[in-house]
Amino acid sequence: MLDERVKITDLADKRLLRDRLGYVRKVLLNCYGMYQSRGWKIEHIRVRIGRTGSGSAPHYQLEYVSEDFDLSKTFVETRFLRRSFPQQFSGQNHEKKGFGFAKESWSTELESVASLEELRERLFKTK
Repeated sequence: MLDERVKITDLADKRLLRDRLGYVRKVLLNCYGMYQSRGWKIEHIRVRIGRTGSGSAPHYQLEYVSEDFDLSKTFVETRFLRRSFPQQFSGQNHEKKGFGFAKESWSTELESVASLEELRERLFKTK
Protein backbone atom coordinates (compact mmCIF):
# COMPACT_ATOMS: atom_id res chain seq x y z
CA MET A 1 0.00 0.00 0.00
CA LEU A 2 1.25 3.47 -0.86
CA ASP A 3 1.86 6.20 1.73
CA GLU A 4 -1.29 7.97 2.88
CA ARG A 5 0.01 11.36 1.68
CA VAL A 6 1.02 10.21 -1.80
CA LYS A 7 0.30 12.40 -4.84
CA ILE A 8 0.75 11.89 -8.58
CA THR A 9 3.83 14.14 -8.51
CA ASP A 10 5.45 11.85 -5.92
CA LEU A 11 4.84 8.77 -8.07
CA ALA A 12 6.17 10.52 -11.18
CA ASP A 13 9.30 11.75 -9.40
CA LYS A 14 9.99 8.24 -8.08
CA ARG A 15 9.36 6.84 -11.58
CA LEU A 16 6.67 4.47 -10.30
CA LEU A 17 4.10 5.47 -12.94
CA ARG A 18 4.22 3.14 -15.94
CA ASP A 19 3.75 5.98 -18.48
CA ARG A 20 4.39 9.17 -16.54
CA LEU A 21 3.58 11.73 -19.22
CA GLY A 22 0.67 9.78 -20.69
CA TYR A 23 -0.91 9.21 -17.27
CA VAL A 24 -0.69 12.89 -16.29
CA ARG A 25 -2.06 14.00 -19.67
CA LYS A 26 -5.09 11.74 -19.33
CA VAL A 27 -5.79 12.86 -15.75
CA LEU A 28 -5.72 16.47 -16.98
CA LEU A 29 -8.04 15.63 -19.86
CA ASN A 30 -10.55 14.27 -17.35
CA CYS A 31 -10.18 17.42 -15.26
CA TYR A 32 -10.99 19.54 -18.33
CA GLY A 33 -13.87 17.17 -19.10
CA MET A 34 -15.37 17.83 -15.67
CA TYR A 35 -15.03 21.53 -16.38
CA GLN A 36 -17.01 21.08 -19.58
CA SER A 37 -19.61 18.55 -18.41
CA ARG A 38 -20.31 19.75 -14.86
CA GLY A 39 -19.20 23.37 -15.09
CA TRP A 40 -16.51 22.88 -12.44
CA LYS A 41 -14.01 25.74 -12.34
CA ILE A 42 -10.52 24.45 -13.13
CA GLU A 43 -8.97 26.24 -10.14
CA HIS A 44 -11.29 24.34 -7.77
CA ILE A 45 -10.70 20.82 -9.12
CA ARG A 46 -8.46 18.59 -7.02
CA VAL A 47 -7.15 15.08 -7.65
CA ARG A 48 -6.84 12.34 -5.02
CA ILE A 49 -5.31 8.96 -5.86
CA GLY A 50 -5.89 5.43 -4.64
CA ARG A 51 -3.24 3.85 -2.44
CA THR A 52 -3.93 0.13 -2.79
CA GLY A 53 -1.77 -0.69 -5.81
CA SER A 54 1.89 -0.39 -6.71
CA GLY A 55 1.58 3.16 -8.02
CA SER A 56 2.09 2.26 -11.68
CA ALA A 57 -1.41 3.48 -12.71
CA PRO A 58 -3.44 4.37 -9.61
CA HIS A 59 -7.16 4.99 -9.69
CA TYR A 60 -8.05 8.59 -8.93
CA GLN A 61 -10.96 10.78 -8.11
CA LEU A 62 -11.67 14.37 -9.03
CA GLU A 63 -13.13 16.54 -6.33
CA TYR A 64 -14.53 20.04 -6.43
CA VAL A 65 -13.08 22.13 -3.62
CA SER A 66 -14.08 25.72 -3.02
CA GLU A 67 -14.30 28.17 -0.14
CA ASP A 68 -17.72 26.65 0.58
CA PHE A 69 -16.26 23.16 0.97
CA ASP A 70 -17.14 21.48 4.25
CA LEU A 71 -14.68 18.69 5.12
CA SER A 72 -17.29 16.90 7.22
CA LYS A 73 -19.44 16.23 4.13
CA THR A 74 -18.90 13.70 1.37
CA PHE A 75 -20.17 16.16 -1.20
CA VAL A 76 -19.63 19.76 -2.17
CA GLU A 77 -22.50 22.21 -2.27
CA THR A 78 -22.27 24.76 -5.04
CA ARG A 79 -23.79 28.19 -4.86
CA PHE A 80 -26.73 26.79 -6.83
CA LEU A 81 -27.29 24.19 -4.09
CA ARG A 82 -26.40 21.33 -6.40
CA ARG A 83 -24.27 18.58 -4.98
CA SER A 84 -21.15 17.55 -6.83
CA PHE A 85 -19.98 14.13 -5.71
CA PRO A 86 -16.37 13.16 -6.41
CA GLN A 87 -15.97 11.43 -9.76
CA GLN A 88 -13.76 8.34 -9.80
CA PHE A 89 -11.65 7.13 -12.72
CA SER A 90 -9.73 3.97 -13.53
CA GLY A 91 -5.97 4.48 -13.58
CA GLN A 92 -5.61 1.89 -16.36
CA ASN A 93 -7.95 3.33 -18.99
CA HIS A 94 -9.03 6.67 -17.43
CA GLU A 95 -12.74 5.84 -17.79
CA LYS A 96 -15.31 6.86 -15.17
CA LYS A 97 -15.84 4.21 -12.50
CA GLY A 98 -17.44 3.86 -9.10
CA PHE A 99 -15.08 1.90 -6.89
CA GLY A 100 -16.62 2.41 -3.47
CA PHE A 101 -13.24 2.12 -1.77
CA ALA A 102 -13.02 2.80 1.93
CA LYS A 103 -11.83 6.28 2.87
CA GLU A 104 -8.49 4.82 4.01
CA SER A 105 -7.85 3.54 0.48
CA TRP A 106 -7.53 7.09 -0.87
CA SER A 107 -4.64 9.46 -0.35
CA THR A 108 -5.19 12.20 2.21
CA GLU A 109 -3.47 14.71 -0.08
CA LEU A 110 -5.14 16.60 -2.90
CA GLU A 111 -3.33 17.89 -5.97
CA SER A 112 -4.43 20.90 -8.01
CA VAL A 113 -4.76 21.07 -11.78
CA ALA A 114 -2.09 23.80 -11.81
CA SER A 115 0.34 21.44 -10.06
CA LEU A 116 -0.40 18.68 -12.59
CA GLU A 117 0.06 21.09 -15.50
CA GLU A 118 3.50 22.02 -14.12
CA LEU A 119 4.34 18.32 -13.78
CA ARG A 120 3.21 17.66 -17.37
CA GLU A 121 5.47 20.44 -18.66
CA ARG A 122 8.43 19.15 -16.66
CA LEU A 123 7.91 15.59 -17.88
CA PHE A 124 7.54 16.77 -21.46
CA LYS A 125 10.86 18.63 -21.26
CA THR A 126 12.68 15.56 -19.92
CA LYS A 127 11.16 13.22 -22.50
